[in-house]
Amino acid sequence: MEKSKMILEYLSTLAEIHNKKLSEMITTVYLNIFEKYEYKQLESAFDSLLKTAKFFPKPVEIIEAIVGGKEDRSLTAWSKVISAVKKYGSYTSIDFSDPLIVRAITLIGGWSLICGTNSSEMVWTQKEFERIYKNLIASRFSGKDTVVIGHIEASNRLNNYLDSIPATIKIGHEAKQIES
Repeated sequence: MEKSKMILEYLSTLAEIHNKKLSEMITTVYLNIFEKYEYKQLESAFDSLLKTAKFFPKPVEIIEAIVGGKEDRSLTAWSKVISAVKKYGSYTSIDFSDPLIVRAITLIGGWSLICGTNSSEMVWTQKEFERIYKNLIASRFSGKDTVVIGHIEASNRLNNYLDSIPATIKIGHEAKQIES
């Protein structure tokens, strides 16, 4: 089924359930907002909302069902960070594919600091990371940097050994993902 037709069918179903009349303008607005999302993301979000929505959902509620709320997103981001810490450590450069992760790591004190945090202190680092990450979402942070630089790359760049910079590990990319 075509994506726009699927969106219209779900909107119509939700509207009927919640006794809401859909105008042409409202359906056009919803279609424009959700055109950028993948078919499966939309289908999953709408299926969930059919079961849980108490009122006809506003666009932001559907988007939260697609990408998760601030809580979900900060926990997912932290799981990527902690997986990278455990698997690769501070010597490896990591591309998280999410500028919010990199900015939160930077504001906490950097990749080396997080990697060097002992397990008893890590719970506090997690809380701080999640707080910062949620604030970055709320502030609509729009950074572009997705890479934290590891010790090996930093040292090789400093000493001008540019031919000896190891590959950056990609996390959250389609090409190569680690388990979260």
